[in-house]
Amino acid sequence: MAYTAINWFRDTPKTESTFYLRFQTIPAEEKVIFAEIRRVKESFNLFSRLCKWWAVRCTYGSILIITAYFLGIGTVRVEA
Repeated sequence: MAYTAINWFRDTPKTESTFYLRFQTIPAEEKVIFAEIRRVKESFNLFSRLCKWWAVRCTYGSILIITAYFLGIGTVRVEA
C-alpha cells in the first residue's frame, strides 16, 4: 500500500505545486497507511516525506497558502 502512495507520483512533473495537487488525489486509505508507516500525523509532514522521496524541493509556502485557502486551516490530520 505504501508503495502505491509513492508510485502515485511517478509521472507527475517534479514541482512542489504539481506534487501537492496530486497529493490531494491520493485516496484517504492510502494516506493513512503511508502516514502510519512513516510515523507522521500531519499532512505537511507526509507531503514533505513524499517530496524527499522524489527529490522535489518543498518550501511549505505554497502548501500553507493552498491548505489555508481550501480548508481554512493551517494543518490537517491524516485520517480516513
